Amino acid sequence: MKFKPIYLLYAILLIPFLYRLWGNQNPESLEWEKLEVQSLDGQFVDLSEYKGKKVVMNFWATWCGPCLAEMPSMEEARRQLGEDYVFVLISDEPLEKIRGFKASKPDYGFEFLQLRQSINSQGIRSIPQTYIINSHGEIVDDISGMTDWARAARIESLRAVE
Repeated sequence: MKFKPIYLLYAILLIPFLYRLWGNQNPESLEWEKLEVQSLDGQFVDLSEYKGKKVVMNFWATWCGPCLAEMPSMEEARRQLGEDYVFVLISDEPLEKIRGFKASKPDYGFEFLQLRQSINSQGIRSIPQTYIINSHGEIVDDISGMTDWARAARIESLRAVE
């Protein structure tokens, strides 16, 4: 039997579906308020203080190409949404690395935090991984992989969150 390229195409298209089905964390099981995080000055941050606010919580790393590629559109979304949202970017890398990145991107208005455990220990298997949290503290959407945050449809879906 001769190999047909169409089988390779089917496999490539099936892998993300299977990963989404079995490989990634169930967003409802992420206890985001209990994550142990600290600010870039080393102070503990109690994430439960974000209840009552809408939050875009993005898990990322400085070495992650897709993470870095989506940040300009994420910043544009942050600017368009204004005070309606808090954009929190969480990495498990050393504080110095995150501080260095933030210093190189002074126009980004995100709140950068360091996760005290590994991202993987939270059941997050790939980055960027983003959770949209409504003002009641519920995860209402999760986005695996890079996205265009400034796209009109994405902005409208964020505006529609309670």
